[in-house]
Amino acid sequence: MKNLAKALPIILILLLLLLLSLAANAITLSKLTSNDEKTVGAGQAVSDESALSDEKAVSDESAVSDESATSDGNESAGEVLVAEPLIAIVDYDTEDAGRIRRYLLNAGYESERVGAIEDLDVEKFDAIIIPGGHSVTPSMYGAERDPATKDTDIDKDKFQFAAVEKYVEAEKPILGVCRGMQLLNNVLGGTTIQDMPDGWHKKYRYVTIAEGTWMYALLGKEAETYHYHHQCVDKLGDGLYATEWDSASGCIEAYEHKTLPIYGLQWHPDSMDETGVLVFKEFGKIVEQDMKKRN
Repeated sequence: MKNLAKALPIILILLLLLLLSLAANAITLSKLTSNDEKTVGAGQAVSDESALSDEKAVSDESAVSDESATSDGNESAGEVLVAEPLIAIVDYDTEDAGRIRRYLLNAGYESERVGAIEDLDVEKFDAIIIPGGHSVTPSMYGAERDPATKDTDIDKDKFQFAAVEKYVEAEKPILGVCRGMQLLNNVLGGTTIQDMPDGWHKKYRYVTIAEGTWMYALLGKEAETYHYHHQCVDKLGDGLYATEWDSASGCIEAYEHKTLPIYGLQWHPDSMDETGVLVFKEFGKIVEQDMKKRN
């Protein structure tokens, strides 16, 4: 017993040292665990930043790709785009030319009045319109003058003949309105009835329109159109065929060419408000189509 009593303090000291050692180990383990958690947290943060960076990179690449696609799309579009049409109204002294310019503008097309053949540049102007006006000099189409044919201007006839010939050769669109229709027919070898048997056709009259023509698509089988003329086409010029007739008298009111973009209207779309704008818009589309074929 005495020996045990002597050994007891030593045993207690050893137990105390063991407890202290265990406590120290526990503290060390706690610190290591804390550091590991911090390391994991930092690693997760780095991972998140990396993910964000990757997402940003993908986003940036997508943006570049989108921009590239847009750029490529614009370039592709640029390959088929053509300039806006510019139409010449071949005339130097009538109100008809001014009206047609306004109608073309309302239809969305630019035009210029051209009063001299040297100013009519085939490369600049994509189409021409010959407007209404006084009668064509009969000698221009090999006929004797009827007493009903008055107020002619042979200089203007020659100028407009030359303009039509220029554009027929270039195979570019031509529209003749009233006098313009008769003159265009004359250039191609046709003739004119200088005074219609039933006299002047004035104001609104009905015309019958052939199926499959540009005006049929716009106005249908029959339409009421504005007229002011006492002459009309007699024999049609080379390559032309009739597409409209006056419903009462039977005189030719419109024609087209078999192979060229040439059109004639005896009536006045430039005096018909909304319908007139539609007619000039349709001619503008024909000009645009012709331009695309050339590009």
